[in-house]
Amino acid sequence: MNLYLRWIDEIEENEKQKMAFQRTDSTVVIAGPGSGKTRVLALKVAQLLREKTNPPRGIACLTYTRMMAKELERRLYSLGILDRPNIFVGTIHGFSLGQVVLPFKEVFDTGLPEVIRIAPQLIKDACFDKAMKEAFGDDYDPEKNWDIKGAFVKCRQQRADIPFNQWKDHRDIGRAIQIYKQYLLDLQYVDFDMIIHTALRLIIDHDIVRKSIYARFPWFAVDEYQDLGYPLYRIVTEMVDQTPMKLFAIGDPDQSIFDFAGTDPKYLRELSERPDMQPKIELETNYRSKQEIIGIAQTLLDARRENWSDETGGQCEVIECSKGIQQQAEVAVGIVKRYQQMGIQNNEIAVIDPWRGKGIEIIAEVFESQHIDFVLDKHPHYDRGMELIKWLEDLGYWCLRGWKEQTSERYNFDDLLAIWQQIGYSPTLTLDKETNNARIHLAKILWNLRNSDQLLHDWLAEVIESLDLETSLEQYKDTYPDEVEEFYNLFRLTSPDNELEDLTLRKFVNLNPSVQLTTLHSSKGTEFQVVIITGVERIKTNSNGKRLLYVGATRAKQALCLLYTKTCPPRCRYSVVPSYISRLKTKAKKESWQFVTWERY
Repeated sequence: MNLYLRWIDEIEENEKQKMAFQRTDSTVVIAGPGSGKTRVLALKVAQLLREKTNPPRGIACLTYTRMMAKELERRLYSLGILDRPNIFVGTIHGFSLGQVVLPFKEVFDTGLPEVIRIAPQLIKDACFDKAMKEAFGDDYDPEKNWDIKGAFVKCRQQRADIPFNQWKDHRDIGRAIQIYKQYLLDLQYVDFDMIIHTALRLIIDHDIVRKSIYARFPWFAVDEYQDLGYPLYRIVTEMVDQTPMKLFAIGDPDQSIFDFAGTDPKYLRELSERPDMQPKIELETNYRSKQEIIGIAQTLLDARRENWSDETGGQCEVIECSKGIQQQAEVAVGIVKRYQQMGIQNNEIAVIDPWRGKGIEIIAEVFESQHIDFVLDKHPHYDRGMELIKWLEDLGYWCLRGWKEQTSERYNFDDLLAIWQQIGYSPTLTLDKETNNARIHLAKILWNLRNSDQLLHDWLAEVIESLDLETSLEQYKDTYPDEVEEFYNLFRLTSPDNELEDLTLRKFVNLNPSVQLTTLHSSKGTEFQVVIITGVERIKTNSNGKRLLYVGATRAKQALCLLYTKTCPPRCRYSVVPSYISRLKTKAKKESWQFVTWERY
């Protein structure tokens, strides 16, 4: 039995998953943590492509990040959905550019440059600072006026369909936005938000644009809907209201944690209450966490949800560290060592700090001094979250170990090849998609670079030369300038007399199982046997802070550890326990929870 049929058999045991799969109209699925949402989405997309759409018509699958798109592509590939021209899998930015803006750019006046080039971060930052100083005067200080910057981002997202001349408030912010956009255009650049807003305006204003999109994609499938914000909400509602297009959206309002980027859980909630999306389907079974972990997470969220697990036996430790983050890091080391002795592998343990900065740096220093293998989701010198950097790590892993593994959670050779294909084959290599020349060429190069002790710089130099990446990246940087910048930044850092000149390939690919050091935001989409959350006292107590802590807690399968230090709030004469901990303690006492232990250092 192939995987597609096996998954269909398996969802027979879950009434709500089965209902989502069988629905033929627009559907909103509220999927709590660990509820198997990616499998449901992939299965639904496969079903629609197999049974409900006839080529060349197809489906547009929209995700929040390119990494998420890759994961969905892998699931679809495993279900027998191979490379097809009638399916789009990518981000809302990619869809807006490739499926809306570029096809209609020569038909309608978009105001965009003739050649679409995405501005690098340095240029965006410079244009932003200039716009702010022009709008607010020389008193504007980027280091202090974070409230203004936050308002800039939120207004830009949440008023994407409102012309500036119709704004009734925040007109100073609106003026800064107009100035910023003009600075970018003067330099012949755009940013991703300008692409999405242009696509939205084309869809709202022109019936032919809506009809063209519907002709190609009678279905939209959206993953992590709560993260994609107001512009996507307006694109979706405009298409569903003005055309016969149908929608399959899946997400969780409780996991909406990017408020700084203008997202809001209300958009998913509003969508789920629309009459044409009924009945709303809620996936209630959690296949990841023990029932005790779910109870703790809901207490931290300060809300009751109908999520549950058949598995029990989860444990929670709450530890007060009186001496701050340094002591929290030392306690975290002790917890990791204890679980190591219990047979838990390092890569099944995560230490999650609220924010990127001093906290994670101190934890990393303590772990290094105790000789615990760990990996930072974002290296201090380069960004491991960039797809090009992740691709290099996976290429390196194949060189050292992947070639002799039948299966790997870390990489898939087809993915390695596909990303190279997206970057673009250099004309000098005379490769094409129709033959196996590229696959053979890549395999030969990696086979000859299997020395684990070689310096990363030497390995990178060989990869760059053998794949002629300099030529390929020259065009790739028009769309992903920051990816290319980070690529060359890594190459520079590893060259002689630079910070990472001694970095070996083995260390770069994190060959040994390692404890993951990450933040609450970056932990989304991951799961571990053991999760240690440090700095609970630094998590804001507003609704977004509650959702953040909820996301972190629900990464845990069987054990959750919360570390905190008492703080002294403004106008308070004594230090207090964080409200999250107080709430948890009250709940544990009231219901006689035996799976929560309390310690103080």
